[in-house]
Amino acid sequence: MKIAMPVLAIIFIFLTNSVFAAKYEPIVGAFGLKLGDVFDVSQAIIKVDGKESTTCSVKPPQPDANYDNYTISVSKADGRITRISANYKVSSSADKKKLIKEINDGLLQRYGRVKSAGSASSDTYYVMAEEAYVAYTCYIYTGYTGVIIFSWGSTKNNTNKKIDYYILDESKSADLMIHSIKMAVMQQQKDQKIAQEKQDKERLKQEYIKSHSALSENMKQAILDNKIMIGMESKIVEIMWGSPEKINRHVGSYGVTEQWVYGKAPNAIYVYFDNGILKSWQE
Repeated sequence: MKIAMPVLAIIFIFLTNSVFAAKYEPIVGAFGLKLGDVFDVSQAIIKVDGKESTTCSVKPPQPDANYDNYTISVSKADGRITRISANYKVSSSADKKKLIKEINDGLLQRYGRVKSAGSASSDTYYVMAEEAYVAYTCYIYTGYTGVIIFSWGSTKNNTNKKIDYYILDESKSADLMIHSIKMAVMQQQKDQKIAQEKQDKERLKQEYIKSHSALSENMKQAILDNKIMIGMESKIVEIMWGSPEKINRHVGSYGVTEQWVYGKAPNAIYVYFDNGILKSWQE
């Protein structure tokens, strides 16, 4: 049995339009991606359009073995990277506490001080430096993948918001981004499955035609056009239309009669076979 694992989402928000004091290390990006660089969204593996930015699933130039599912946010205003993210899992509360301590220690060493802005549902911390700040928020989810998110900007244009709430708003926005990416990945997988099934169906149709050389030209064309025709075998009908929702079978001294039901009433199509050969249908 597969057990859902609690997962820690760690959201780092870095706003860096202002210049840090000399003792602070500047934030330039991660995984070979640079904040502020122009990015062509057509190169993304998956794209999710938002109001102000496009979230892109990408393969970074310098991936890290500890992370996967890399994503970036690209501003619609100027096409520049405003956020970089990568998934990271932890398996227990003990691992969470250890990781938080490591992050705190790292921020203290690089940026000088850490301030708490926690809420009931999360642990939020940030480091202030003049008009800019560095922050991260820790969440626990079941079945969710943790994510590290970097952003750049300035508090100057957000004077109407308290900094604590601004950070939390950014965190919620990041959470929605994660969900959007997951939905996009699921849709991509669904589309790939449909495309593969279509390819398989076309291959099976060609193989059937090739192995039944006695078929009339009209029958061959009907198969290629995905249209049923009197005299077809039940095998090729199933290849073209897939398995029916229901099969009603009657066995008698004369053989086997089947009614295949495609769709649901009142739009169902009923296809009738005698001993595996299509005799009629009803729409």
